[in-house]
Amino acid sequence: MSERDLSSAVEVPKGNVVFARTGCRILPLLALLGSLLATAALPNSVAAQDAWKSPEWLMDSAQAKQFYRVDYFKNKAEFRAAAPGNAGIAKMKKVVHYYLSQLTHEDNTDLPKTVDRLLNEMAPTLTTPAVRQILMDEILARAPEILTHPKDIVRFNMLSAVVQLNLKPAQYQGSTEIPAVPYNPAHKLLIQVLIDPKQSLDCRILAAKGLARICRDGDGAPSSNEKSDIAQALVDTLAATPPSSEDGIWWFRNKMIEALGFVDRIDNSATQPIVVEALLDIIVNRKELFLNRTLAAQGISQLPLSSSTNLPLITVEICKLLGEMCASYAKAPTSVGWQEPFVRIYLSFKPATVHQAKVRKWGLLFQLERTGLATHAAVVKGAFDVVFPICKPFLEKLPQAPLPPPPSASLVKALNEWVQKNEPTNRSVVPNGKLYPAKPSQVVGAN
Repeated sequence: MSERDLSSAVEVPKGNVVFARTGCRILPLLALLGSLLATAALPNSVAAQDAWKSPEWLMDSAQAKQFYRVDYFKNKAEFRAAAPGNAGIAKMKKVVHYYLSQLTHEDNTDLPKTVDRLLNEMAPTLTTPAVRQILMDEILARAPEILTHPKDIVRFNMLSAVVQLNLKPAQYQGSTEIPAVPYNPAHKLLIQVLIDPKQSLDCRILAAKGLARICRDGDGAPSSNEKSDIAQALVDTLAATPPSSEDGIWWFRNKMIEALGFVDRIDNSATQPIVVEALLDIIVNRKELFLNRTLAAQGISQLPLSSSTNLPLITVEICKLLGEMCASYAKAPTSVGWQEPFVRIYLSFKPATVHQAKVRKWGLLFQLERTGLATHAAVVKGAFDVVFPICKPFLEKLPQAPLPPPPSASLVKALNEWVQKNEPTNRSVVPNGKLYPAKPSQVVGAN
């Protein structure tokens, strides 16, 4: 399995399911499956399997089959224990070892199914909370050893199990889904994978997705300091991974940018504004793909902005970005992938749900409800007045319908004139922060 293939193979949505990506960026299915089969069939000499030292707890294929016949069901009987003793805990851990061992077996042709079976063992209907904690902690304890395995597909599936660990299952209140609550302790391992340049790119991408899920769906977690650790790792790794149109790299940056938008703080524990400045850096960077720049625009609108945040600067730079998009779209209106960037510009003003708007205060228009930011209402609302008519056709486009025509000259003119009239003189996004020089608003991007 190549880095490109695995990095594009899964998405971590709200909840605990890993499923295939769809849309204009999905890779051809046959190429993906072909690469998977080729990697799985690699002989030991090619895959450097002999260089990997198997952990003492790992069962080979014959031992795993013997365990299943003799001990598996007896050990599983411990899963109902309200207060497991040491002997019971040892038996539970053996079940985890049984599943993790299978990820390394040459005769296992369906590793995702093995991951699914392991996760199903921890269903609330089959286990007690104490048992689930033991099982998840054992997975986290053993995962680092599997993550050194020479085969990318083994490491990837090990990490997919970690990413999908849940403290609580998904629930429904009426027709509203409450996402599963991820297992917060997993964030430490995911950070290690994210920042490791020796780890495969597809695993690092999956780690970024997992961190995004932990930040987005956590229930009272991560803590403020843990969010700072996550933010620092994301910002540092973004800095070490320059913008590129190469498929794996831009997608890696995309998932890190997305995660930054969910960390729920603008700075690190040293009060350095690393999150808000990193996202604004991406918004103004013309070497970055429009998709990533607009994702950064949406992300910055989701941060808990303080009264000292330069909201006019953020608003104007997002409008400049939209102006660049209009100019580029006019030159290549039939290129695929245009709808999402325009939609994300809209979402940076108005989020997708009422809960996001009213409770989480996402979107620039709802940031105005935060303490001290209402003074910027005229700027933000004025910007939305010129942004919405441009984005509206992309919001209304049906899946199979063609892309709308380029925005009219009058709409683009209104946008650019608004930017010129509202260019702020204060060029830092926070007091004493880095300066963002003013740039012309109507420039064709490099996309």
